[in-house]
This record gives sequence, C-alpha cells and structure tokens, in this order.
Amino acid sequence: MSQNSIATSEEKKKQENSDEQHSDQENVPESDDSSSSDEEELATEVAKDIVQIPLVNLLICKLLSAKMPEVPAEERGRNKDPLSRPTAPLIEVEPTPDEIFKLHLFMGDYVDRGAQGIEVAMFLLALKIKFPTKVFLLLGNHEDRHTMMAYGFYDECMKRYADSGEEIAEKVFNTFITVFNYLPLSAQIDGVILCMHGGLSPYMTTIDDIDKIQYPCIIPAYGLVCDLVWSDPTVDETRDSWSMSPRGISFNFGPSIVKEEQVGPHRPRASVHQYCDEYKFACKDRVLTVFSAPNYQNQKNDGAMLRISKNHQCRLVILRTTKKKKRQEIEDDCTE
Repeated sequence: MSQNSIATSEEKKKQENSDEQHSDQENVPESDDSSSSDEEELATEVAKDIVQIPLVNLLICKLLSAKMPEVPAEERGRNKDPLSRPTAPLIEVEPTPDEIFKLHLFMGDYVDRGAQGIEVAMFLLALKIKFPTKVFLLLGNHEDRHTMMAYGFYDECMKRYADSGEEIAEKVFNTFITVFNYLPLSAQIDGVILCMHGGLSPYMTTIDDIDKIQYPCIIPAYGLVCDLVWSDPTVDETRDSWSMSPRGISFNFGPSIVKEEQVGPHRPRASVHQYCDEYKFACKDRVLTVFSAPNYQNQKNDGAMLRISKNHQCRLVILRTTKKKKRQEIEDDCTE
C-alpha cells in the first residue's frame, strides 16, 4: 500500500470521527447551564462572513495598541473637562478564535467618555466592517451633534486635528455624525429580549413603531427617537407608570409599562449614573441596565456585560477593577 493511500485512509477515519463528534453535540438536549449552551454555539458556528481588508486589519491592530493622547501639563487637572483628566490607555486585546464567532451587540455612548472617543468609535466601526454579521452597533444619546458638542467629542476632534487645520477637524467631526445618523435605535434577540440605549416611550404602542423610523435620523428633543436613547426605568418604586425624567429630557417608566404582551422581557442599557453601577435591575427584575466601562473617569467602578446563550439563559460578566474607591472618595472627586 502506498503512502498516499495510507494518508487518504487516515484522513477518512479522522473525518468520520469528527462527524460523529459533531453529531453527538447537535443531539445533546438543552441544558439550563449557560456555559454548555455557549459550547453548543461554538460547535455549530462556521468560519464565514469575515471580511479581509488589509487597511481595516491594519487599523484594528493599530487601535488595539493605541496609547493615550498626550495632554499638556498646564491643562492637566485644571478643570473637570474629561479630556484633561489622566485616563488609562486602550486595553490590548487578543481575542481567541472562538470569541469572534459569537454575536456582539454594543449599545451606544462610544464618544464623550474620555480622551479616546475617536479611537473607540473607529475601532468599533472597523470591527463592524470586518465582522458584518457578528458585530452590531446601536445608537446612543451621545452619538448626537448637540450632545457631542457639549460633552467633549467636538473638542476632541478639534484638538486632535489642530495641526491639520480647522477645516479638516470639522470634516472629521461631521463625518462621524453622518455615520452615527445611520445607526439603528434598537435590536431584538430572537424576538425575546428588546435592547436599546435608553428605554420605552409613550409614543410607542408596538415594536413595529420602531421599524417605521426613517434613516438617516437625528435625535429630536422629544418623541419616540428621543425616548429610545434617553428614557430610563424609574428608581422610585412608588411611580408605577410614566413620569418626567429628572434629567430634563424624556421620561421615566415603571413596572406597569413593561408588559409581556407588548414588548416582552426588556433589557435596555440606560444612561450613566453618578456611581456608574455595573448593572441594575428594575421594573420587578424585568428590566436590566448594564454599564460596561470599568474605571470610568478614574472612578474605579466595575463594568458589566450580559452574555446570552442560545436558549436565552443570561449571565452577567463583571469587569472588575484592580482597586475600587469608596463612595465617599468618589463624591470628594466629583466635588473637587
């Protein structure tokens, strides 16, 4: 028997063993354990729909190792401008092959949250180009022209591209706005979990109302689009229905608004709270708010992500900081 025949025979045996293992994994009954569900997901995924563009690949590598922009010493700590505060550099990430086959949903506020909004937004957009069927981006209330001009992203663009001239800096800022105006406002996971940056709206009777929104769209001062990125679940248990938001825009909603026959289990990512709690349940535990940025503005807060298996088992992943400040210390920092 020739060496080629032996090799062919061995390859057939390996293929048969692989097919048997794959068949066994597909026939495993569903388990309540979310980790086993994650393994089932990986077993059924195939390597496809990955766009290979050399420029995008290079951009992702550059952004993963990007360092914090230098802040002049005279501006450092002078005021409460987040751009003048020392912040941590972007984390160098080395994702495993299994990780890229999972679906990732980001729910807004990519800018105005530190000195590297440009890098964060570019990194996420590059991931969307490279993994168009695996990475999904929603619109947040800070992906808006007026908010970005008031909270720092406009200044970040102007400072970063000052050497190129004001016209170029303005063009960069306006290009980001053009892209953000096309981001969707909500996402449904298997028709069971509804996700958006903010929350529900009194202008919405069914989820179909969201599908009627025309793009590109801007965030108005009131209405359905405004509420989807600005409304919050109420923290006052005595308020069961709609109430005006203390933030001066949109509404707060109570448990009676979250009706199973209307929207199903609703899990939005709401606004940033003073202490940046990593997660918070509301509306009789049918609404979940997650805040994914650890050490936000050097407050040593924890972050959180929500992992959802194929049988809709949810598991919170907490992003711990190495050293967490006491709340009194955070209050002192906020009042300085």
